[in-house]
Amino acid sequence: MHSPSVKQVVVLLPAALGLAHFFVSLGHHETFTDLITQPWYYVDLAFVSAISFIILFYCLLVHTNLENKLPLRKVPVKRLLWQVGFGVFIPVFLSFLLTFAYMAFILNQDIRTTSFFVYEFPISAVVIVMINLVLIVFSLWVVEKPIKSQSFPSTLLASQGNRTVPLSIQSIATFSKEGDHYLIKTFDLQQYISPYHLEELEVMVSPNDFFRANRQTLVHRAACGHFTTDRSGKLTLHLSIKPDEPISISQKRAAEFRTWLAQ
Repeated sequence: MHSPSVKQVVVLLPAALGLAHFFVSLGHHETFTDLITQPWYYVDLAFVSAISFIILFYCLLVHTNLENKLPLRKVPVKRLLWQVGFGVFIPVFLSFLLTFAYMAFILNQDIRTTSFFVYEFPISAVVIVMINLVLIVFSLWVVEKPIKSQSFPSTLLASQGNRTVPLSIQSIATFSKEGDHYLIKTFDLQQYISPYHLEELEVMVSPNDFFRANRQTLVHRAACGHFTTDRSGKLTLHLSIKPDEPISISQKRAAEFRTWLAQ
């Protein structure tokens, strides 16, 4: 799961405070100066700020993970359906539950006797929809750097016995971890030892060419023969090189792998 950055979380704090003031002042005719002199205003502001932050953080968390697994530019319909379900309906329901708990256990109020369902609830639903729209528009507005403009090394130094061999990146079928060693297998079935671990290799090679199948393996696109899917959604990738050593891809990474392979 991909979490929002610290910078994004910091931005949520004033946003949550601003939303809290909006909802607390909703339905009150007092001026801002009058409100800040009322003790109840600060109690409401604190709890509603916490609720707003939780909702904002959840919406951002959903958007971040959906953008990673279901990019809007590649699978727009499926992405929007998931965005509506997880980014709108669930936060609206969560907002209701948190507000209900606040009124019941802190204010000792029956939510049915308040104006919540007339004003706050529909407005909060509209706000959540707007938050999702802003996140979607922002993700479309930001221009992604073309992968081809990035610079990746064309050669990698690897060890075979007491020899150090320059290998063309395009001659490499898989990078894998076996025990304490990071192995390289080429398309001509030679095996070498890499001086780099998989996390380093993952940023050294083009993501167009290599996919991180699991914690133990990076696989080249041309080495992908075929794959099968079990009932849980987990994939088993069979390589085009011999001997075929099947690679397991988790259900969480399956959709991303399919999208990558179809590019």
